Amino acid sequence: GTSRITAKAPAGTEITIKYCEFLTGGMISGTEYLSHNGTDKYIFRGDENGETVEFDLVYHGYQFLQIEGLSEPLDFSCVEGLVLTSDMDRTGYLETSNSKLNRYIENVLWSIKGNFVSTLTDCPTREKNQWNGDIQAFVNTACWFMDNEKFLGTWTKSGRKIQYDVYGWEDEEYIVPLSLYKYYENTDVLEAKSPVLLDIIAEREGHVASDGLPTGTNPYGYSPYNDHMSTVSVSSDFYAAAFFCRMYRDAAEIASILGKTSDAQEYAQKFEDARAKFNEKYYLPDEHDYNQRCQGGVVIPMAFGLADESEMEGLAATLHDYVVAADYHQNSGFTSAEFLYIILCDYGYAEDAYKILTNETYPSLLYMLSTGATTMTERWDGMQPHSFGSANHYAFGSFSRFFFESLGGIKIDKPGFDEITIKPSFMKEIGDFKVTHESRHGLIEAGWVYNEGSDTYT
Repeated sequence: GTSRITAKAPAGTEITIKYCEFLTGGMISGTEYLSHNGTDKYIFRGDENGETVEFDLVYHGYQFLQIEGLSEPLDFSCVEGLVLTSDMDRTGYLETSNSKLNRYIENVLWSIKGNFVSTLTDCPTREKNQWNGDIQAFVNTACWFMDNEKFLGTWTKSGRKIQYDVYGWEDEEYIVPLSLYKYYENTDVLEAKSPVLLDIIAEREGHVASDGLPTGTNPYGYSPYNDHMSTVSVSSDFYAAAFFCRMYRDAAEIASILGKTSDAQEYAQKFEDARAKFNEKYYLPDEHDYNQRCQGGVVIPMAFGLADESEMEGLAATLHDYVVAADYHQNSGFTSAEFLYIILCDYGYAEDAYKILTNETYPSLLYMLSTGATTMTERWDGMQPHSFGSANHYAFGSFSRFFFESLGGIKIDKPGFDEITIKPSFMKEIGDFKVTHESRHGLIEAGWVYNEGSDTYT
């Protein structure tokens, strides 16, 4: 947002207002790397009764502000922070008996408010622009909490990109429209982005290695970020190849939705061919594992439909082993974050999901909160003074999709909530739980009350 300052000063007095997220010392000096990202100036008219300084053509992402140029310090009552966000209807609510998990949800909501401002931003500070790739990891969560049909629909058609030809980040061009179709049965965004998807496919098909897959390095498909902010990451070639396969899978689905039957068949076959090459190169059948040997290396192929159905149970068991080995910490990043908990619950490892969710040591969500974060932060270390990530970044908020889809168990069987299934994953450690979503067909509610005496749920 911005600020409102009430002060009195002689005519011609110029004040400077600096904004920042982190303080490395007691003052904002400009040395706060990637944190001091806004300066406003105002020249007083000299009004006898004082003046109200308010900027309505600019906004900042900030936790601290500093006023320079006045002869005397202002009283705190003379300075007010003003919140600015887009006017969107809230559609999703949840309640738990765990105050720390409730705080996490509040952080997610504040990050939505701070980054959904007129357009979608990467963070409201240093990258107040459409660095668009991160939304592909968060779009499902965003649609559970808010009505995004118009906001993301408009952005998807008109949004620009900061960097093209990057696996994972460029893929939001088709992931976001397909997600909007899932929640709102909106085919307009699919139509609008279909030509872009065709361009992406043509470009990528022209730059593959001899094995028919991208390498993750130029000129065969660029993958500089991988599973961003993971503490144990997959390789660039694995990451690029996974998205190369997903591109065909989603292209086939989009073509089918739009009635382009021959295109759908073509891309479905290309997906199967690419998936076979991917598994031949990366899968270790005797170990029920992929050769990345980490959480993200299992989650991504499972979530993208790359693994054979007959291997899913074995892969889930391997994922469980990696979670235990990490002492119930998540060490994967932005891309795999939204899928981890859901996969664990779907395959009988709900207890693992709970232990990760409530782990309070680094790296974990509750550790992030323990550093004083009141929004989601870009990095696992939260508000630590040495952190150079953004203090307001929604990507790790994607975990909260799990509250609706696993704990609440709400599954969208047909686009637009035309048909749903409710099959909750019960966790007695959470206590009581309730989740609601206002769909276009009406209110959906799911939840439970845990009866400790009888060890039952109602």
